[in-house]
Amino acid sequence: MEFPYPYYFEARTYNSSGKVDPYHTLDRFWAYAYQPNTHIKSYNELRKQGNAKLLVGYLSYESNRSLEKLSHTNRELEFPEIDFFEPESYQFEASEFLEDDINFEVNWLEIPKPDFNKKEYLQTVKVLKAHLQAGDIYEITFCIQLIGKIEIDKPYAFFNHLCKVNPNPFAALVKSGDVWIISASPERYIVKRDDILASQPIKGTAGRDANPKLDAELKNNLLKSEKERAENVMIVDLVRNDLSRIAEKGSVHVPELFGVHSFPSVHQLISTIECKVKPELEAYDIFKASFPPGSMTGAPKISAMNLINQYERNNRGPYSGSIGYIMPNGDMDFNVVIRSIIYNEKTGEIRIPIGGAITIKSDPEQEYNECKIKALASLKALHLNLEDIKWE
Repeated sequence: MEFPYPYYFEARTYNSSGKVDPYHTLDRFWAYAYQPNTHIKSYNELRKQGNAKLLVGYLSYESNRSLEKLSHTNRELEFPEIDFFEPESYQFEASEFLEDDINFEVNWLEIPKPDFNKKEYLQTVKVLKAHLQAGDIYEITFCIQLIGKIEIDKPYAFFNHLCKVNPNPFAALVKSGDVWIISASPERYIVKRDDILASQPIKGTAGRDANPKLDAELKNNLLKSEKERAENVMIVDLVRNDLSRIAEKGSVHVPELFGVHSFPSVHQLISTIECKVKPELEAYDIFKASFPPGSMTGAPKISAMNLINQYERNNRGPYSGSIGYIMPNGDMDFNVVIRSIIYNEKTGEIRIPIGGAITIKSDPEQEYNECKIKALASLKALHLNLEDIKWE
């Protein structure tokens, strides 16, 4: 059955880590439109719109070009900088939703290939470490993309399946025309509840093990890892700086530092930064101060983004951007688009972007293996294994 909505949005909350989310307000929120009365594709349009309407959609990573002066920005954009629409109908639900249709078929036309092979990846990480050694940056998130061609007969059923095999607290989907952005994300970029604004960056990843004793060791090693803690605290400082631009004086604080959250396939090190936001500010002001998510750039942010533009081979598009919603009262909730696929059902192109933070202590081989761990859930959901990919 063909999916009936040209424009569709869905956000789901799965408490798969067992941690209490103090900002949680919904389990499932879906919305659609056939011909949106309001369709916003630039920050200028968003700024003019203000907070008068319910808006759902996504921010592309490359929308940073409209927020900051960056170098190496000549690549043509495949996606609008932002894509928000006003729903014709929407619904909030507080119920279990794992019984949805998960039956779909895939036909691989071209098995995805990484845009960096292993040798190229290792060499690029060494170059980035030279920038770190020179003091150009303290940390950078370097991403690669698996790019292929596929036919997915029911992309929405695939989203249901991905959520079932990899339930994460900020799973989300946006369909805009022929493009599907499907995200089983464990990370929140920004949330606003009344006058409280918070961000919850992830930095630090470890795999899981079926043996409880070994799994506990992996979790403990993550928490004690000097490298992972250093990555995390650098991004916490970056986010604190971002939020200080829009916060009431003295209100920025860190309720949780180095929280270990365990998901079905990985353990993650997550911190929470919170502030009281200035009352006159709207969604545009919040995005301008804090986008892209600091966990997906590095520090200092501008320097890291310039190097990302220089060394990555493809635009990120929605990946490492954000999917979410803005309520008429100004409340909002946005994820970080990771653990995701971007699928064009007209052309068949599919992208599975993956990446990780590079610091002066990074081991290139370990970073490459971490990329594989992060790709595993999406690949398995698409009926592939790591061995099916030509990594070398």
